Amino acid sequence: MKVIVSGDLCLSGEPEKLVLATSDFDFWEGIDSLAGRDSVVVANVEFALTARGQPKPYKWATLRASPACVGALKRMQVAVVGNNHISDYGDVGAQDTVDCLADAGITTVGYGANLEAALRPAVVEQNGVRMAILSLSCPTTNGENLATHTSAGVAPLSPDLLRTSITDARSRADALLVYLHWGVEQSHDPVPDQIRLAHRAVEWGADAVVGCHAHVIQSYERYQGRWIFYGLGNFLFGPIDTLQLLPDGSHQRGRQEQASVNRESLAIQFRIRPDSTEGRLELEAIHPLVFGRDYVPRPIARDYLKADLDRANSRLMRYAELHQQALRRNTDPVFRAIPSKGGKMGYFYGSEPIRDADVQSPFRRHLRRLRRTFGRGLHLPGR
Repeated sequence: MKVIVSGDLCLSGEPEKLVLATSDFDFWEGIDSLAGRDSVVVANVEFALTARGQPKPYKWATLRASPACVGALKRMQVAVVGNNHISDYGDVGAQDTVDCLADAGITTVGYGANLEAALRPAVVEQNGVRMAILSLSCPTTNGENLATHTSAGVAPLSPDLLRTSITDARSRADALLVYLHWGVEQSHDPVPDQIRLAHRAVEWGADAVVGCHAHVIQSYERYQGRWIFYGLGNFLFGPIDTLQLLPDGSHQRGRQEQASVNRESLAIQFRIRPDSTEGRLELEAIHPLVFGRDYVPRPIARDYLKADLDRANSRLMRYAELHQQALRRNTDPVFRAIPSKGGKMGYFYGSEPIRDADVQSPFRRHLRRLRRTFGRGLHLPGR
């Protein structure tokens, strides 16, 4: 089985207009040119397919498209819906989305009527080979739509839920892909807790871990023979109409265009090797993609990416080398909780994304502290 995993997909706005106006509009043609029509496609559907419901109050961006757009999504076999936009139009809009995709023959994962349903893996089969996909969403991306034992929502990301769901899903298939909605928007680097959780996911049995939400490509690594891609970027995402709540209680509407770096993504091509002892999802190719004004993601040479992946990957590798002990801790992530102006609670990581200063040797960090204390006359080797 050949599998293509892509990033954030949103038809709201300009892409919706193209889908509804042009019967032969096909934004999958770039992927098909790389992997063929027989590949299984998995993507993060980051909008609601509904004409019902009311937009979430005080939310900066609420995303939806007409259910008539579902025909353009049929190339997908699995739609990841464990994200911060599936419930933008309430539970009714989320359920409409799941039902609409199911009627089109697309399996969904990550949202359910309760926690048990939200954690249930999607399983696809081709030529007798089965792959399971799990979808969990970090509270930092949006704490408003997390499932509980008695209420609908997305599967919340926590170490305990991640471990138990991986253990359960592994027994159902020949390979397991864990797709996580997490990270800091517009950052090419993960935060330390992402690295810790991704490593634990591999140790607990994930054959590969991929992430999204940052809306830019993030770094990636190979850990214990398995691949971890922290953020795949925007596969297809139009301009966003925004709503900002001002201090005086009024609203200010705006529009966010997608910058060049937000039009780039990675499509990851795996092949399932059920008998492999080092990761049953074997990496075949990493395909950089970019979309323009026609909203068709097409292959691009890695050297033409705006994202500096070599530098980000080098930073990640060095960070993992220098912080091995901290990354082995099995403690739960610590979030900062801050009420928003609208009264909702927002959750934020306890630390910032990794940076160049975090990957310097202890000796260089000590010298830099001395320079800050005693002036710039001290010499740093290699500078």
